[in-house]
Amino acid sequence: MEERVTTRAEFQEEVRRLAAELGEVVWEQVVEQGQTAAADGWLRQRGAAMLRGMLGAAWTARSERLGVSGSCECGGPLRFRQHQRWAIHTVLPGREVAVEVQYGQCEQCHRGRVPVLAEMRVDEKGFTEGLQELALLAGVMEPYAEARDELLGRFAGVSVSVEKMERLVAQEGQRAERMLGEPPAEEAKVKGTVATEPWGSTGA
Repeated sequence: MEERVTTRAEFQEEVRRLAAELGEVVWEQVVEQGQTAAADGWLRQRGAAMLRGMLGAAWTARSERLGVSGSCECGGPLRFRQHQRWAIHTVLPGREVAVEVQYGQCEQCHRGRVPVLAEMRVDEKGFTEGLQELALLAGVMEPYAEARDELLGRFAGVSVSVEKMERLVAQEGQRAERMLGEPPAEEAKVKGTVATEPWGSTGA
């Protein structure tokens, strides 16, 4: 992705460019050179690279569409400061997707904000929800080192550290403990709190 994609026409042009590049490689490798036995293996990698480029262009365009506006949690106004380049870690083989995002800052508390990343619900390291779930599943199925090397590295084509998997498993365990400690919805209603209503509304 040479430049920021901001319009549908620019995005479609980027997709056509990526698809044409991949098509040339497939024709040359399979038809001209006869590399048919391992075609699915390298095509998985090259195809994922094309999809990562496509997704990066779409996320970049979404960031331009969202912009930076509104108010911070503290009540102060948000203002655009600069464009930043982020590496988002995904479930696609090869993992990283390059995205250029709009970065803003609160004029009152000076905290930074990236609206598109908040909308995507990536964590503080740029891991998508999908990759967090995949790494968590791998971490509870196998010992961490085997999960990293075999389930994630060999079969999924993504790299996740043992330390990251440990944190994800620990966080999920804490979340489960909190859920077990919460009273059932029926019990909450008996006590006068309607758990299904927003803003902590009390029952009539």
